[in-house]
Order: sequence, then structure tokens, then C-alpha cells
Amino acid sequence: MNKNKNLFLLRKKINKIDESIISLLAKRNIISKKIIKEKIKINYPIKDVKREKKIFTKIIKKGKNLKLKKKFLLKVFKKIIKNSVKIQKKILKKKKVKISFLGPKGSYSHLAFLKYSKKKIKNFVQFHAKHLRKL
Repeated sequence: MNKNKNLFLLRKKINKIDESIISLLAKRNIISKKIIKEKIKINYPIKDVKREKKIFTKIIKKGKNLKLKKKFLLKVFKKIIKNSVKIQKKILKKKKVKISFLGPKGSYSHLAFLKYSKKKIKNFVQFHAKHLRKL
């Protein structure tokens, strides 16, 4: 019976740690959503390879001090970062403006579209239509 009690107590500790991890991941998601809003304002790309390298270097160093394997940490943090990118892409997709022009590429309306969009709109999807019905 005493062995079962120890097992129960240890599992209870693990459960608390798991709950903390989940809460921290949820907080990270909230911050990722705020970050994409700032990236949109300054026209900054979602993926930041330099930052990711810094993150990986930092976690590997910290993990080594805590006797955690490099391969394990990289796998976990790559998943976490991939999730943040996915969240940010979803938000960015909703924020995109769809602008259409009538006529072929190179036409007056296409050139006007390009000139206007560069000055006024940072995040847009180009849509070409041959007929008004397709707009």
C-alpha cells in the first residue's frame, strides 16, 4: 500500500507540472497573437530565422545545465514555434485585403492598382479578373 501511495503522490506532482506547461503554452499563444499584430503594423515577416536560432542556442545551453538532451529540446521547441507561426499565419490571412483590377496584367487598371497598393496597403492579395462578374 505504501508503494502505491508514493506512486500516487509522484503522479500528482507530474499532473501539476503538466497543468503548468499547458497554462504556459496558452499564455504563449496569446502573446503570439499580439506579436503578429505588431508585425503587421511594421510589415515584418512571420518567420524570423535569426530569432529562432537565438532561441535554440539559448534553450540548448539552459537544457545542458539542467541535463536535458539537445535533440529533445529542439524537437519540443520546434513544435512550439511551428504552432506560433501557424497561429500568426491564420491571423495574417484574415487581415489581408483583397483588391481586384479589371483587365490583363500590364493594363492601366493593373498599373494603377500596383501604384496605389504600394502607397496605401501593406498586406494584400492581388486578384485579376477578365470580367466584372468575377470580381
